[in-house]
Amino acid sequence: MQLSPARPGGLEQRLSSHANQLRLSPCMSSVKLRPTKNIQIIDGAENATFSVFQATEEEFAAIFPAGRDVELVEDLIERLGKKAAGSVLAQLWSRPVLKRDALGIHGTLFYDNQHRRPHMPLSKREVDWDDGSVNQAQRDLFARHR
Repeated sequence: MQLSPARPGGLEQRLSSHANQLRLSPCMSSVKLRPTKNIQIIDGAENATFSVFQATEEEFAAIFPAGRDVELVEDLIERLGKKAAGSVLAQLWSRPVLKRDALGIHGTLFYDNQHRRPHMPLSKREVDWDDGSVNQAQRDLFARHR
């Protein structure tokens, strides 16, 4: 089944139709889907779990502005302020995702990883990693997506 949110009413109409075909309860057929993006947390702690959390489009844009997909939490706090960053992150922590169930990783948020800053691309975009940091297949892939 291919769902196309690009057409007005397309996604909602199709979901409603499929819900009717599957004989879902009215409660289940009226559920509104919100697009989400998955963020993996890379924590500098010895017992880091590299967990994945779902962010709404708005939360993702706040954490990763201007096409970024890599961020240091210290930079996030500096950019948004402690209170706003805490509010965005509090919502994020309430939506963990099992790695096996995640349909992609859309961003990486680093905690306690200031030592990585000199190695990160200034743009904070995955496709801009230095060629010496990635293998040839990645260089080819990143070049196609810059």
